[in-house]
Formats: sequence, C-alpha cells, structure tokens
Amino acid sequence: MFEVGFSEIIVIVVVALIVIGPDKLPKLARTYGLLYGRVQRYISGVKQDIDRQVALDTMKKATADAQQKLLSMQASLMEVHTEIEDMVIAQPVAKPVPVTEVAYVESAQAEPVAIK
Repeated sequence: MFEVGFSEIIVIVVVALIVIGPDKLPKLARTYGLLYGRVQRYISGVKQDIDRQVALDTMKKATADAQQKLLSMQASLMEVHTEIEDMVIAQPVAKPVPVTEVAYVESAQAEPVAIK
C-alpha cells in the first residue's frame, strides 16, 4: 500500500514529541503498544475462527458426500439382492426322486439289490 521509511518515522516522532510533549509521549507509546497488541490478538482469533469454520464446512461436505455414496451403494446392493432372489424363486423346483429301500446281499460281487 504505502511504505514508511526511516526518515518518515523520524519526522513522525519529532512531530509527536513537539505536539504531545516529552512527559506524555512514553505513556502514549505504551498505551498504543497495548492497544496494538490487543488488536493483533483479536484479528488472530477471528482468523482462527474463520479457519475452523471453513474446516468444519469442508468436513460436513465430505461427510455428506460419503453418506450419499453409501446410500447409493446400499440401494444397488438391495437391487442385486432382489434380482438374485427373483432368480432363485423363478427357477423350477426339481421333483424329488422317490427313495427305494436298498438291501445288500452278501455275495462275491456285493451289488445292491432293490427291495420292493
């Protein structure tokens, strides 16, 4: 913006010394220093609050995006599950084969013989 060199600072101090006086100048400088420190701390606090708010908003957006992806994945899984269930239900059920009793006859070949 504007630059203040050493010569300008000397002129400001000399004018302040003449206008304010040598007895009030140290007290005024101390008060100015304290106020300047308070303003810097206040501005720093405001910057930190803004940074925290921006970080919080970023986290909220990331959480919402992740939640949206999770919901879409859940919906697609439900669709796949429904399709699989439809496939299983649509398949014809094989008729059970009647079981006949089988008895083993002791012989040299030991083949099963059906009993009726």
